[in-house]
Amino acid sequence: MYSKKNEPRSPWPERRSRPGVAVAPSAAESHANARAAADDAGDEELDTLPPRLLLAFAPLHKRALGLAFGTAAGLIVFAVTVVHLLFVRPRDALNLYLLREYFYGYDVSWTGALVGAWWGFFTGFVAGWFLAFGRNFALALSLFITRTRAELRESRDFLDHI
Repeated sequence: MYSKKNEPRSPWPERRSRPGVAVAPSAAESHANARAAADDAGDEELDTLPPRLLLAFAPLHKRALGLAFGTAAGLIVFAVTVVHLLFVRPRDALNLYLLREYFYGYDVSWTGALVGAWWGFFTGFVAGWFLAFGRNFALALSLFITRTRAELRESRDFLDHI
C-alpha cells in the first residue's frame, strides 16, 4: 500500500490549501501514486514466482560452464588418443593426425595425448565461456526489450493526463 511516509522528501515545497478548500492531486502526483502502487504489487508478484521460472531465467556462470566444457573436451581428446594407441589398428582408425592442423604440438602418441588434452581443455573452455556469454546477453537483451515495451505501453497516454 502506498504511504507518503515511505516516500523520500521532495525538494519542492508542498502545495498548501486554503482552509475549507480541498486540493485535488495533480496529474503527476496521481501518476506517481499509481506507479508506486503498481511497483508494490509488482514486488509481491516477484516474491511469488515459481522457483523453476527463476531458475530458467538465471544467468549462466561463464567460468563454470567454460570449465565444464573444457574438462569434457580435454578428456575426450585424451581418451580418443589413448584408445587409438592401445586398441585400434592404424588402417581401421580415424585419421587423428588431422588434429595436428588445429592443435599445435599434437601427435598420436602419449605426449601427444597430453598436448591434445591441454588444447581440448583450452578450446572447450573458450567455447563454453562464449556460449554462456551469448546466452546471458541474449536473455538480458530480450528481458530489456520486453520490459521497455511494457513500460512504454504503460506510459503511452502520459501526456493525456497533463
